[in-house]
Amino acid sequence: MIKQLTDKVHNILKSQLYTVSVYCRQMAGTLVILLIARYLSVHDFGLFSSYKSIAVFCLLFANLDYDLYILVSSKANTHEVRLKISLFLLNTFFIISMVTLGSMFFDIENHILFLLVLLRTFFDTTFFCLVLPYFQATKKFSTIAKINILYGLTISAIAIYSYINKLSLLHFLILNICAGIINFIQCTYFSKINFFMALTKIKRFFQMLDKTIFSFMGSSITSYIYTQITALYVAVFLLKEQAALFFAAFTISSITSLFAAARIQKMLPELINKNTKEQIRIIKKNCIVMISVFGLILLCFGLFGKYILKLIYLKDYYQNAYLVLLILTFANAIVGLGRVFGNYIAVVGKQAMKIRFKFETSIISILGLVCFHKFGITGPAIVVAISSIYNTMRYILFSLKMIKINLKKETQSE
Repeated sequence: MIKQLTDKVHNILKSQLYTVSVYCRQMAGTLVILLIARYLSVHDFGLFSSYKSIAVFCLLFANLDYDLYILVSSKANTHEVRLKISLFLLNTFFIISMVTLGSMFFDIENHILFLLVLLRTFFDTTFFCLVLPYFQATKKFSTIAKINILYGLTISAIAIYSYINKLSLLHFLILNICAGIINFIQCTYFSKINFFMALTKIKRFFQMLDKTIFSFMGSSITSYIYTQITALYVAVFLLKEQAALFFAAFTISSITSLFAAARIQKMLPELINKNTKEQIRIIKKNCIVMISVFGLILLCFGLFGKYILKLIYLKDYYQNAYLVLLILTFANAIVGLGRVFGNYIAVVGKQAMKIRFKFETSIISILGLVCFHKFGITGPAIVVAISSIYNTMRYILFSLKMIKINLKKETQSE
């Protein structure tokens, strides 16, 4: 009996190892932010958070949904996936170099810290996104899962060490970059990515590119405008103490994003090459799970949000972010639900429609910031919520329309 129970638990963990690893990696990233916010001054934490938002904006052009494009356009062909990854990584290295040089001409409080935050952001997010299509295409989820878990444990250990020894932001960033380099080496080794592969086979690469890439690029740019423009607004225009409040709430609210990201990444390859009825089943299953989990998270934050802010950050000041926490959590939950339908739109070849939806949402975001700019940090949070609702509704309505059309086509062909 005990052996059967043990085997069952082992099988569940094995089948869900990748999902667990994504949670581990992203929760570790959240833990890092929470710990450094405890011992850094409010100004330094606001400085770090602001630089991170600017770095995310700069690295936007390194991954304009290229990860999604690589997998979908290559139809999970391993060789093509590796070739495209190599080129897009070279493009990223070029962008980092240009941003580093360009930053010298701007009035930045600390150029060294900005550069380190830029590199940390690349290793922590951009690189992982660009190399992930290889593991998705080959279905080597157990390999990337182990790498994720190791990386998550490493940066968690660094955060704890930094907290105990009250390391400066400079030393904290250097340690994180070292962990990122190790993760970089591991991923490139297992994926066998040759960064100069694209240069030696440049003609073949351009033959593989198709015009659909512009749909992914347009979708990514417009998506950034409505999802990140508020964070960039906070980072640039608000006082660093106000920015610290906003990003403190944002970090905790992102637990919904952590949960959604793992399901979305694993859901995408499941949708490819499936008939509409199977795709509907996959969509329903993921929606039910997400709505249930998001509901529990919102309830928990509604009841204990102020205590959670005080407990995590150990400063009464951060309790002022309670309302922002609730609004951003709700917004992130809506975004997570929308990404389920966003995956379906990409798989059925209608990625270009996302540009239209996100462009409309971007206009709403910009107008929202104009209308709510006098509401302090609550204003940007409200804008995020309104934008999230609009974009998700557009995704859902269009997906339902496409499902109806595709079901009719498949029924007629039978």
